[in-house]
Amino acid sequence: MTDWRELPPRGLPPGSRLAEGRLANGLEVRLAEVPSARQARLALGVAAGWLDEPPRHRGLAHLLEHCLFHPRREGLALADWVGAVGGRYNARTSEATTDYHLSLPAAQLAEGLARLVDLVAAPDLLADEAAPEAVAREIAVIDAEFRARRGDPALHRLAALSRLVAAEHPARGCHAGHRLSLDGVTSAALRRFHRRHYRAPRMVLASLAPQPLAQQWAALCAAGQRLPAGDEASAGRRAVDDRRWAGLGGVAWRSPGVSGALELLWPLRPGIRAQHAAALEALALGLEDGELAAALCRRGWLQDLSATAWPEGAGEALALTLRLSESGERHWGEAAELCRSRLASLLARSDDPGAPARLPEEALATWPQRQVRRHCALNRCRAEAPAPAVQLSGTLPRLLLACRELPPGQVRRVPESATPWVPLAWPRRGPPPPPWPGEADPGPWVVASQRRGHQGPRRCAERPVTVWRGGTSRRPWLCLGWPAAGERLAAWETASLPLRQAFRARGGELWLGEDARGAWLALRGEEALPPVAMALLEAWPRAAPPRAPGAGLLAQRLLARLSQVEATPSLPLCWAEAPPAAMLRRRLLAVASAAVAGDRPDRPREASVAPAGEGTALMLLLQGKSTPLERLCLRLLAQCHDRPFLVEMRERRGLGYVAAVRYREAAGQPRLGYVVQSPGADAETLRLAIEDFLAVQGRALLPSGGDELARRLAALRADLAVPESEAEAWRCQWQALREGACEPDWRRLERALEALDGDVLRGCLERLLARPDAWQWHRLQAAACHLGRSEAAGERHSSAISPRSGAP
Repeated sequence: MTDWRELPPRGLPPGSRLAEGRLANGLEVRLAEVPSARQARLALGVAAGWLDEPPRHRGLAHLLEHCLFHPRREGLALADWVGAVGGRYNARTSEATTDYHLSLPAAQLAEGLARLVDLVAAPDLLADEAAPEAVAREIAVIDAEFRARRGDPALHRLAALSRLVAAEHPARGCHAGHRLSLDGVTSAALRRFHRRHYRAPRMVLASLAPQPLAQQWAALCAAGQRLPAGDEASAGRRAVDDRRWAGLGGVAWRSPGVSGALELLWPLRPGIRAQHAAALEALALGLEDGELAAALCRRGWLQDLSATAWPEGAGEALALTLRLSESGERHWGEAAELCRSRLASLLARSDDPGAPARLPEEALATWPQRQVRRHCALNRCRAEAPAPAVQLSGTLPRLLLACRELPPGQVRRVPESATPWVPLAWPRRGPPPPPWPGEADPGPWVVASQRRGHQGPRRCAERPVTVWRGGTSRRPWLCLGWPAAGERLAAWETASLPLRQAFRARGGELWLGEDARGAWLALRGEEALPPVAMALLEAWPRAAPPRAPGAGLLAQRLLARLSQVEATPSLPLCWAEAPPAAMLRRRLLAVASAAVAGDRPDRPREASVAPAGEGTALMLLLQGKSTPLERLCLRLLAQCHDRPFLVEMRERRGLGYVAAVRYREAAGQPRLGYVVQSPGADAETLRLAIEDFLAVQGRALLPSGGDELARRLAALRADLAVPESEAEAWRCQWQALREGACEPDWRRLERALEALDGDVLRGCLERLLARPDAWQWHRLQAAACHLGRSEAAGERHSSAISPRSGAP
């Protein structure tokens, strides 16, 4: 067993420590000590995914991921144990990696690690007598997922991308898995796949927790050494990327709800990403520095731009994605040439182009998953010999263009997903694009002095602009809020894109938002912030644009309604280290006046869905009152009901693959949604199933007191404790000020939680479940299971549960 070595904690909150190591069996370990972390987050990644599946059984890696969560013969299943301690779990299969991740109360770190390793080390389901029935049931779940995802643009993007892959390469086929592709799969085939790939040298285990590194290392060693060892090379490395791409230059494709998306993919030689990861990530950040976005926005072509060295489903490649306007879609060739020219200028500038002045803090909740996915992918493509430097300037990228309409008469369809597509050639190249201009004028940014002290927020001015001063941040900040009418955030994000990217490239942090209290803007950085805020306010749209049609899974779009409430008027609001200049106040007041001028339009109801996919999604929504007690009770209901609801709907009733209980808040108003999406059941069947669950199990699952109640409250306390980072604390304080309160929301909830006892809690839960006026039904139904011009319906009902249920 080797020791661990400490690394610079880049991207983690102040006071954190980061380390890596490798166990004697070959398991790679990444661990982060974050004293402010509320929970322990764990992830175990396996360097095996779509590319490792046998051609006869596409989806086998996904099926194994499902089967590993099957209950064990002895003891409590991982999923049930995680639910019992108030945690969360999930898994994901991608091209090169399968990862399993948990979020738990910090005290459960050691047991969570042991159970996570046990999940993947020895899957006794595959040797169980009940294995054939269990495998058949999971194939049915995966088939339901595939049928529902035929309305998901992400699936159609992968299908279109597969047309750019060589016919003999394993990335060519459909990887989602369904009933036909998995027909004939046995537990023996799953055992062979597991034995070949689920070995310690092909795994990465990551942990982020408040415990010291030494304590985490001891727990990781105790758990990780139980993973079977083996020769890393014995699993083989299929799918060599230098043989991945076909001669086809590009694909134009169509999917409901997506248009004008242009993706440029520059393939990389094997080993480039492993040995030059920092340079590639800096190159991606350089493409997002605001210059390219400004050039495209000046022509009216761009709505959004992003770059990554880790594109989904594209192997080793650098990807640049543009969301184009209707005009930009017509000029996609010129847009692509501008992108190619910008990339060439970045490559010519230096070996480390576009590195940011200061890395923002990473999201702690997903840090372990990012670590295992990245390091599993690096392990797969690590070359023996040194890889050459990154050379992309003379390379024509592969193209993916999501169109509104495809040329008639030439349309082909991808087997299984039925995605329509046509070959796309790079436009005729005229003279080479002119050299990219030099560094842009830094504009309004000037370096500001560091802040010297800290003070609590205090109100220092009232109408027409409410001003708060002071705070606890170590960096200068400025927050602005104003009333907003209609759906303007997307238009604002488009208009302000170059400025936002340039600000972030200089080390600043920026958030935009719009909710029932209005729109808001928050800035943090070492620069003079008022000029940046003024420029961003200038980009605020004077009129609300038409709402774009929805896209994606029906259940996800129903869950999005949990956060939607009717807008309420509010005064312009400012929070800053010092009172803002009069010019900024006047500009804020002008924007607020323009935003509320005229009639306030109602928030439009979603009346149609993408004409693809299959099935019905139904949500029963419980709406509580904005009191700390009811908010805590609804959180507790979500915690107690989520896992049993999944088991009842998916495993016992076979009603599709989406079955979830989710808690959300909209302007402080607590809401709880019970959502089921099924490709084979109508709305009435789903409604009766949800009613029966609440009637039979709803009250029985509530904590009765003693150890169970203490465990549930401890899990709630861990979820509501002190913010995990300075940025989170700062955002919590800003949202509290938007509500007109000096005290952050988590403090109020924490006090209410301390005052709870079993009788008070159970009485509140009973009152919530017995209020029929608080329940609403929402439904979305896709009318077709293939791409075409079919209609779909969206409905909403306010109703009591039927008397037969005996529930609310």
